[in-house]
Amino acid sequence: MFQPFVTFLEQYGYLAVALLVAVEGLGIPISGGAAVVAAGTFAARGTLNVFGVIIAATLGAFVGSTISYLIGRRGGRALVERYGHWIRLDAAKLAKTESYYARHGVRTIFFGRYIAPIRVFGGLLAGMARMPLASFLVVNIIGAAVWAATWSALGYAIGRNISVMSEGLIEIAIAVGVFVCVWLFVRWLRNRRQR
Repeated sequence: MFQPFVTFLEQYGYLAVALLVAVEGLGIPISGGAAVVAAGTFAARGTLNVFGVIIAATLGAFVGSTISYLIGRRGGRALVERYGHWIRLDAAKLAKTESYYARHGVRTIFFGRYIAPIRVFGGLLAGMARMPLASFLVVNIIGAAVWAATWSALGYAIGRNISVMSEGLIEIAIAVGVFVCVWLFVRWLRNRRQR
């Protein structure tokens, strides 16, 4: 299932990272975060450079969200009014969202990078709420850089420690399995006594 995704990353490297993250920022819910983590693991193996991954992810996130913002600013309201029902966004929710972005847009764009729906639709909604372009661009590039560095570093750490993690995961899985079995048995005993 993930093999075409991995092959695409291996073949096109930084361009693939930037493209996948940009497409997500345009409002197409693909996992840009997973692409960055995967690229970080490739960097740990020496296939890519972790700083190159951070730069590619930052640029992709910035470009995708900025285009989404411009779409939202120019004609996003009509677009959402027509197709918003697909994402359960009606007129009342749209008005609340715009009001929220007017008050908390900067924080939402920055921290929303870590929340998939906001990462996907945040630029569009900020544009629709008429968030000032200069504010959006500044927080968008800073947020994109911090987010890209976080997920790249996570992928890099996973790639460097995969053998240690796999040993630890087996032990954790066994412990969780034993805990679940004991918990289910205790519950069964309690239910039986209550009858």
